[in-house]
Amino acid sequence: MENNSQPTPPKSNNVVVIALVVIGIAVVMSSSGDDDTKDEGAVKDAPRPVAEATRAYEPPPPCDDAYLATLNEKELRRRRNEVYARKGRTFKSPDLRSYFFSKPWYQPDPNFDSSRLSLADQECIDRVQVWEEEAEHMRSLGYAY
Repeated sequence: MENNSQPTPPKSNNVVVIALVVIGIAVVMSSSGDDDTKDEGAVKDAPRPVAEATRAYEPPPPCDDAYLATLNEKELRRRRNEVYARKGRTFKSPDLRSYFFSKPWYQPDPNFDSSRLSLADQECIDRVQVWEEEAEHMRSLGYAY
């Protein structure tokens, strides 16, 4: 005797998965609005597009003498401030604001506190400052740095 019936597909939870995805998207969209009641005098940054904020992690550059010796004064300043930027510090200086806002990993946090800095972060800042002082000294002697 022949069995002409179609095999039944295995039961799936596709409907449940789709529903959870839709709910997740709705929750994310409803919680991403700006809070206009916060510090009225603060300079607000433009909202970061979701696609930009979810780019791959970009590791920080090294903070050793061999690397720092290759940087000019402007690059040293950026490298020092990158330590703070990676912890969410906001910047008043237009050039630093523009530079760090162009980085996919930068997420400004108006509640930044320097207590977020690790010992390694502080050591990097101190090392870069030594190189900045050396660059300034060399420039004062007439050397291009």
